Amino acid sequence: MANNFRKRFLTNLGVSGAIILALIIATYLIGSDLNRRAANIAESTNELKFRNNAAQSLVILREEARQALRYRNVLGNLLPTQDELIAFPREIRSLASTNKVTLSFAFGEQTRATAERAGFIGFDMTTTGQFADFLAFLRGLEGSAYFINFSALDVSRVNNASNSKLIGKVFSRD
Repeated sequence: MANNFRKRFLTNLGVSGAIILALIIATYLIGSDLNRRAANIAESTNELKFRNNAAQSLVILREEARQALRYRNVLGNLLPTQDELIAFPREIRSLASTNKVTLSFAFGEQTRATAERAGFIGFDMTTTGQFADFLAFLRGLEGSAYFINFSALDVSRVNNASNSKLIGKVFSRD
């Protein structure tokens, strides 16, 4: 009977040990699987956050693109076309006449507009008149509908009289 008891005890102990060992192995395998799944879930969450941010950015960019297009059209209409620049010398002469300034005007080299930058036509002009009238003429140019850039301005002044040479360009679209 002692032998039988010992046999049963060892059998029960062996079966219990095997069950405990199986449970430990199962717990380890399940734990590592859970860690792997948790890492996958975290990665998927990060991917979803990234995609959500990208989608929100895309919506914002599309809205801003619509606004930019409206502004681009408005800004594009601010500049005259190259054909409309034909009236530029006439308007400059009229402005000079209004301000009692004698004007000599000549167009120069032309650069066509591109998608990235405005076009322009260079010009040279000389003026003669009273200095105060010349300043009024310059203020009139500044307030005109044309975008003008002077690259050179040479003014000589004797008493109230002035002679000037202006080199510049007037900007245009298309």
